[in-house]
Amino acid sequence: MSTPQTSAENFLREASKLSDEAEAFLRNLEHYRALEFSQRSVEFSIKSVLLRYGVTFQYTHHPAPDLRKVVGLPEWFKRKVPQVELYSRLLSAARSYATYGDVELAVPPGEIIDQKLAQFAVAAAWSTYSDCSRLSNEVTKTS
Repeated sequence: MSTPQTSAENFLREASKLSDEAEAFLRNLEHYRALEFSQRSVEFSIKSVLLRYGVTFQYTHHPAPDLRKVVGLPEWFKRKVPQVELYSRLLSAARSYATYGDVELAVPPGEIIDQKLAQFAVAAAWSTYSDCSRLSNEVTKTS
């Protein structure tokens, strides 16, 4: 039987894998896939924190606003929340373009998501994962 802690660990582990895959897509010049996987990594990293702290979250690609419901976050992580929210909001908004392109204009994802945006997305994914992983390690040590 899965516990919230086990689920949190699984989400964080998956976030790391997604960031690795996003980096590989970036190296292979598949910028739209790098963005898509980076967004998923940010989403999973945030959901790992929410699960660890017992916060019920909406099933959305932008769960970051629920971080404000978490009680007991350390001060260093509270200072990171606005940045994490921004990454989550930007990447979730760009995700549909990375997945489908601009359907109305018939522009494929590869023509919309460029290298700079993909690099930003991968950096955001690793930054979010790093902060959420550090938090997870601190919470585990005090439990």
